[in-house]
Amino acid sequence: MDWVSLSVEILGGALVGVSLGLIGAGGAIVSIPIFHLVLSHPMPVAKVEAPVVTGVIAAFSGLRAWSAGLVDLRRFAAFALPGLAGAWAGGPLGRLFPPFALSMLFAFVALVAAWRIVARGASEPAEGAQPSRRDMTIAVFAGFFVGLLTSLIGVGGGFLILPALVLVTKLPVRRATGTSLL
Repeated sequence: MDWVSLSVEILGGALVGVSLGLIGAGGAIVSIPIFHLVLSHPMPVAKVEAPVVTGVIAAFSGLRAWSAGLVDLRRFAAFALPGLAGAWAGGPLGRLFPPFALSMLFAFVALVAAWRIVARGASEPAEGAQPSRRDMTIAVFAGFFVGLLTSLIGVGGGFLILPALVLVTKLPVRRATGTSLL
């Protein structure tokens, strides 16, 4: 490995870490283009490398957020457990679609997620706001869908989990960030 590639990987890792640490999302969205476009790794390889790098950084950051009291375990469970089932189902489905269709699906979903979080405006759920039973039921389905979709298109789920935690379960952004990381 040459010094330029090593420098790009170190800077890319730092960028992924900053993205995850600030907003609890963005690891794979940042690392896949770095691995594929900048470092010229084949896309199938980049889609495997990115979750590993992002997962390690997110796990470290998530444990740190948990120790700081910024993780809501009830909401985490509502997303994580069904999300694992969705991810298990989504991987094989992803092989049925051409890469261009998956790229377009990813772009569409990313735009919708960004629009929804911005469209809600400056209003943020109050600290201590509790989701209703209906909200938590929706969260379970959202967790499954996020797992399915992110496995299908081959990216992390933070860019979808964070808005869903805020919009569906009424979790304040700061705690949603920590919960998303874990």
